[in-house]
Amino acid sequence: MNTTSKEDRLTLDLLDAIEQQDDLSQRSMAKQLGVALGLTNSYLKRCIRKGFVKVTTASANQYLYYITPKGFAEKARLTTDFLSTSFTLFRQAGDWYVELYQQAISQGHRRIVLAGLSDLTELAYLKSLNCEIEVVGLYDPATELDEYFGLPVWKRSSEVPQNSVLLVTALRGAEEVSAVCREDFGTDRVMVPSFVKGLSFRQEDEAVVNEELADRF
Repeated sequence: MNTTSKEDRLTLDLLDAIEQQDDLSQRSMAKQLGVALGLTNSYLKRCIRKGFVKVTTASANQYLYYITPKGFAEKARLTTDFLSTSFTLFRQAGDWYVELYQQAISQGHRRIVLAGLSDLTELAYLKSLNCEIEVVGLYDPATELDEYFGLPVWKRSSEVPQNSVLLVTALRGAEEVSAVCREDFGTDRVMVPSFVKGLSFRQEDEAVVNEELADRF
C-alpha cells in the first residue's frame, strides 16, 4: 500500500472540504470524505499541528475551521501533485484500455459493457471508437443515470446482454467493483485493467494509516 499518497489525497480532500464550508462538524467531514470519524479527527489534528488549519470556537458546541496561508500553499502543492499523477494515470489508462480491447477481439469478443461510471468511463468509450469493438452499454447499480453517451445504463445484472464482456471502468472502489462483477458474471466475462489495484481506500488501509498517525502524533 502506498500510504503516503493516500495521506496526501485525504489531506487534500480535507482542506477542500474546509475551504468550501468552514462550519463543518467533524462528523460531516468524515461523511463527505468517506472515512471513519476517528481517521478524520487524526487528519484534522495533523493539519492543525502543521499549521495548515486554524480552529476557533463559534459556540459551546460548534467550531469553525479556517485554512491558513500555509494551508493554502500546501493545498496548491498537493493539487499540483495530484493533477500530475492523474494525467499520467489517464494517459497510461488509455493505452491499457486499447490493449484490453485488442485482447477481447483476439478472444472473439466484440461487444463490451463498461462497468462502473467514472472519468475513466469516458476515456474507455472514446478509445473504443478507434477499435473494432462495440460498447453496447454501461453497468452501474449505484448511478441514477439511465443513459450515457446515448448508451443504456443498466443497474441490474440481469439486464446486461449475455453475449457481452464487461470492462471495469470504475475509479473509486475499483477493486470492489471488479470483485462484484466477477461474482455476478463470472471471471471469464470480466476484464480488469492492471492499474485498478490500489485505487480503493479500504478499511484495512484506513486502519494502517490511523495506526501510523497515532504513532507519529
